Amino acid sequence: MLYSPLQLGWRELYMHEGLYAVMAKELNYTMPVNIAHGELIANHYPLFGYFSKIIFDLFGISMELALRLVSVVSLFLISLIVYLSARRADNRLSGYVAVAVVISSNIVIEKALDGYPFFLALFFIFGGWIMWFLCGFVYNKWSWGWFFAFLAMGFSFLTIGVNAIIFFAFPFIFMRRPLTIWTKLKHKGFALGIVLLVAFILFWVISRQLTGLQSVVLSTSYFSLKEYLQHLVIFPFDVIWRFMPWSIFIWAPFCVAMQPLIKSPIFCRYLRTIILSLFLLLWLSPFHYGEVRYIAILAPPIAILTGMNYWLLIRRYGDKFKYGYKFLNIGVLLAGIFVIVIYIIPEQMLQLFNLKKMQLDFIADANNFIAGMIAGSILLTIWVFLRCFMNSKKYVLWVHMLTLVVSCAVLFWSVVVPYKAQRNDKREFGNALNEILIEHKVDSNMPIYKYKIATGYARGFYSQHPVFKIDVLENLSSGKNPEKIIYVLSPEYPVDPARRWTSLTPQGLRDKNSKNKQPLELWVGTLLSTSIGDNGKFLNQKENDVLIKGDGNSEGK
Repeated sequence: MLYSPLQLGWRELYMHEGLYAVMAKELNYTMPVNIAHGELIANHYPLFGYFSKIIFDLFGISMELALRLVSVVSLFLISLIVYLSARRADNRLSGYVAVAVVISSNIVIEKALDGYPFFLALFFIFGGWIMWFLCGFVYNKWSWGWFFAFLAMGFSFLTIGVNAIIFFAFPFIFMRRPLTIWTKLKHKGFALGIVLLVAFILFWVISRQLTGLQSVVLSTSYFSLKEYLQHLVIFPFDVIWRFMPWSIFIWAPFCVAMQPLIKSPIFCRYLRTIILSLFLLLWLSPFHYGEVRYIAILAPPIAILTGMNYWLLIRRYGDKFKYGYKFLNIGVLLAGIFVIVIYIIPEQMLQLFNLKKMQLDFIADANNFIAGMIAGSILLTIWVFLRCFMNSKKYVLWVHMLTLVVSCAVLFWSVVVPYKAQRNDKREFGNALNEILIEHKVDSNMPIYKYKIATGYARGFYSQHPVFKIDVLENLSSGKNPEKIIYVLSPEYPVDPARRWTSLTPQGLRDKNSKNKQPLELWVGTLLSTSIGDNGKFLNQKENDVLIKGDGNSEGK
């Protein structure tokens, strides 16, 4: 219910998902580099697109679902490592609580549902941290520990780049005895790991060089002193909000009074060092302040420590927590009533609330109606369960908290997702392009050229034709064998006097598309017969006039 796989692909490509979808679609298995619309994209890495393309090709699912499944499956693997680590360090209860924390924190639920590469990188980073500690400290095989650490850095580098290496290595600077790294660098595994990491980086660099394409930077983030100062003030409170509803437990692992009572004190100190160092890095670094998604890197170690400190915290403050959380049960009842009412509300009632009918079109869909009724019934059932559960001798606080989060997820998947999924501007534009090109009997292999467009990846993805970015249209009209007819996506009239341009975009689609930040039109450019000489070069206006007068036939005119 937290991560509904049946509904992950409902919403069209969102923000940068369009870019990742195009890169995955155009990725070559034998040359894993990030190419989008014929351009080599800088500061992007191939491993996420590689896995997405495998899922897309192997199972035949939509690319939206493939991208998001990689993120959700990565979270599942992270949760498995969290459970095994907490259980080994303490007991099964710690493992259960740790998994509940890592899968139901606000930041994780929000970001793991997007088709972004971060959670795949987090799986490699967190797995590398655990393997370094397990092989090195537990089994005293530091060479194997360094080998797995650098292997994890290599794979995470191929997922999100240099930031992965920084996130992985930065906490090791602050490790204290017996985990201080300076005496452990002499092991052979460290040197081998350095070679391995360099091999990963060279593989990425050489693969890009072999394409023969120049890297294109899509956008450049500029440092803003005002935004940075705001970040310094807001960040600690933002972290508390992002880890709700478990934020009230997070302080316990850092309480000095509780630390002597914890099993595996070295492991707990190891995780605390990772959390504190990365917290300070994300808080103070001027290079990472703009990306909220990075906060999720704190989730796995926080989850393990929360699980290991759960029982101590409950013994001291359990009654107070129970008293505070029972008031949230009424929210589950209200959510259940809201879901049912929103699907059965008469159309006339919409006018009373000043709601436009187009905003609630999803309630008219039969599948959504059935799912909404089921979701509303589930929420009411959960409310009854919580009412009985609160008075039961088997009451468990972490189950109560997890159930409340699941209730929010049921509301989200039954109302919010269908509401957002009904907006299909990018899909509709791509389908409209396909219909226009089919109407004009254009071959499906005929490319569409993207001109004067910085992004437009999602809208181009939904077109069934290959899309290529071009900066100079005249290049398509010169040479010995120029393309006679080309199709161009452009927000403005294409500039190429060698062709006659006609817009193929219907007025209705043009009006609807004008609401976008960057409205696009489909143009067809027909090469003028008098624009090219025998040598394949453009004729200037004087040469063109001489050719027409000298030939004298109607075709030349």
